[in-house]
Formats: sequence, C-alpha cells, structure tokens
Amino acid sequence: MDDAARRLEREINALGQHMRARPRSMELHLDRSAYHVLLLLDYTGPRTLKEIATELELEQSTVNRQVNKAIEHGLLEADGAVSGPKRIRPTAAGQAAYLRDREIKLRGIGEILGDLDEADREALIGGLTALNAALAARATASSG
Repeated sequence: MDDAARRLEREINALGQHMRARPRSMELHLDRSAYHVLLLLDYTGPRTLKEIATELELEQSTVNRQVNKAIEHGLLEADGAVSGPKRIRPTAAGQAAYLRDREIKLRGIGEILGDLDEADREALIGGLTALNAALAARATASSG
C-alpha cells in the first residue's frame, strides 16, 4: 500500500500542477481565487465567509481578502441580512465571468480527454469518482 500511496500522491501533485498551469492560449478573465469561490458557490449556493473558508480549507482572513477583492471588482455581493452573518453570492457579472472561464477550462479538459481512448477516459473518471466517494465517506465518518 505504501508504494500505491506514493504513486497516487505523485500523480495528484502532477495533476494539480498541470491544472494550475495556464496555457497562453487560455484567455481567462478571473484570477484563481475568484474562480474557486465562484465555483464553490455554483455547486453549493450562497455561503457565509466562514463556510467558504471551511469548504476551501483556507484561513478566514485569506477568504475575507479574496471575497472583498471580488466584491470590489463587481463579481460577488453580500446579501442584506440584518441579523446573523451575511451570505456571499455571485453578481450577474460574476456569474457571467465564471461561466465564460469555466467553458474555456472545460474545452481544454475536453481536448486533453480527447487524447485518451474511451476505455482510459472512463477508467480515469470512474477511478476519480470512487476516490472522491471514499474521501467523502471518510470525512462523514470522522465528523459524525
């Protein structure tokens, strides 16, 4: 198992490096932090700063800075909650920028997947699905 764990760690790190690299041909409009917050909100809906920090596994001060910068750029807004923490949600401009960048990223991923034969592509997706399910089950078990 140690060898498998080392090989998986190496591949996850390599994948992360490839995914963070931005080819010159990618005309992305959002910085990485704004994209990740908008991606999270797309999956989960509006969240408080604390929830965003927890879900992105970042310090709340880091999330505060990132969200405030995105608010200044008109990408995010806070609801008008009178009591309790404000919930952060995308603006129309933020949602449009996110969808534009997401389409560019998905095209790039699609091109890469096109380099794999169908069996390898399905094995990759199935393996990642199983890995994420195992991680989610472990997280649920440890929080319960």
